[in-house]
Amino acid sequence: MNDHQIEQEIQAKGLTAPRITPADIEAAIASEHYFTAADGWRAQRGEPPAAGIVLPLPAGLEPLGLLTFCVLVLRNGFTVTGESACASPENFDAEVGRKIARQNAVAKIWPLMGYELRTKLAAQEKEAAYIAAAVKVESRIARINQGDRSAAFTDDDLVYAAQSRCTCGAGLAYPKDSSPSGSWHCSDILTYRAATADRAEAKPHDRPFPFSVYSIKSENQPSAHGATTRPQPAS
Repeated sequence: MNDHQIEQEIQAKGLTAPRITPADIEAAIASEHYFTAADGWRAQRGEPPAAGIVLPLPAGLEPLGLLTFCVLVLRNGFTVTGESACASPENFDAEVGRKIARQNAVAKIWPLMGYELRTKLAAQEKEAAYIAAAVKVESRIARINQGDRSAAFTDDDLVYAAQSRCTCGAGLAYPKDSSPSGSWHCSDILTYRAATADRAEAKPHDRPFPFSVYSIKSENQPSAHGATTRPQPAS
């Protein structure tokens, strides 16, 4: 079964997920070039055929004329090669040799383009998962602001600022799955500690500090040298 027959079977079965097709392979080829080992030997010796006349090879080197190479130059500048060797000189046919050499060269393109496609799909999947996690984080923060205690984060869910604190005195923090468009928040709000504090001691809290506007050093940065506003366990 050749590549085109396999593609027809894939289409017949309704398999529509992203994949590499024979058409993709052909579209990736910018140019193709053919020569035999004999051509290479002659060129190395500075003896290219003149006016279409091919001089016979020296005794013992005749098999060089039976080895055909195909070089495919891809549109990104990469090259792949294919070979075709004929065991019986009587069966050698230049056109057939080129077809087989090209087929073998094309076979090397499939894994290259397959790897490229898988890399792109993996990046898309990672980005989708990242966005989904970020949306979930923002949803939880919105629920906390609406008074939903069940949405509260734990300290282990948060990244704390190295030194920056809310007006209330609690360290600033953000959920670990926040997106680049997220913000620093008062950790007492994210953990719902502020809502459970004695109302008589209620303190004002700062508004969120967007990442895009404020440069706040986190506890994870090497330059923090271990500094953190994370609540420490009671000794």
